Amino acid sequence: MLLLPDVSEFQPSADLAGIKKLNGGAVILRAAYGAFHPDTAFARHRQAAAELGYGFCGLYHYLVAGQDAAAQARAFISLAGHLAPHEVAILDLEEGDGDQSGRAAMWARIVDGTLGGTSWLYSGLSFARDHGLAPIFNGPRHTWVAAYGNTEPGLPHTLWQCTDGRVGSNITSWPGAGRCDTSLYRGTLDRLAALTRAGTPKAAVAAAGPREWTTAGQGSLAALAQAHGTEPSAILRLTAEHSPGSVFDPATARYLNGIFAGTTDPRAPMPAGLKLWLPG
Repeated sequence: MLLLPDVSEFQPSADLAGIKKLNGGAVILRAAYGAFHPDTAFARHRQAAAELGYGFCGLYHYLVAGQDAAAQARAFISLAGHLAPHEVAILDLEEGDGDQSGRAAMWARIVDGTLGGTSWLYSGLSFARDHGLAPIFNGPRHTWVAAYGNTEPGLPHTLWQCTDGRVGSNITSWPGAGRCDTSLYRGTLDRLAALTRAGTPKAAVAAAGPREWTTAGQGSLAALAQAHGTEPSAILRLTAEHSPGSVFDPATARYLNGIFAGTTDPRAPMPAGLKLWLPG
């Protein structure tokens, strides 16, 4: 059994390093609310999870009923940019009248077609049953259901959000986040992590191309490489190849020189502000 917290701007001081000590490195992050409100803590928490070598990171987008689903999907894509091997996109659909399966399908078609892989669906137990989402939960797509109680719901799911931190089961006080939404996965972290890797075609990841990454000082080079499905040497090679004119800022140059000289351990925490390049 694995427990993982749901972290957003409502938990701005969430300690991702402390959370990893409790569950090995699994978290769910809110990316945005609708098309016009990116979660203010998302980028910081996402970067920390990557640098700390998290095995699973769900990125969820709350779909607002009064906004166009396609426009919201495109906003999420713009915010996410790409999916790392440890990440999966999740649609949070819990408001709106009538059958919502069409809006869910539209969002998933746009997001999956652009980012690759297969996104997951989140909803409350009653909302899913009453608004046409039960067939998705009964289908092949991975799902995440909310039902705050002591009994796990019968609607098929991959994750069960079992508490909001006040009622329900498995209430947990998470480092820096306190008693927040918490979900249960009936398996190991390795099994959960494999679901994200299996759902993202390698071609889609490779097509994104290398990109610059500024470290936040919350993890090591070895953990960053692991989180992106590569080796420290590959990050060093990309950094050397893609830095403009092979000119590095002083802090990055000192760090790279230490790695190459063998005086800096790639497993030691990296300073903040380094300019590295990562595979897409």
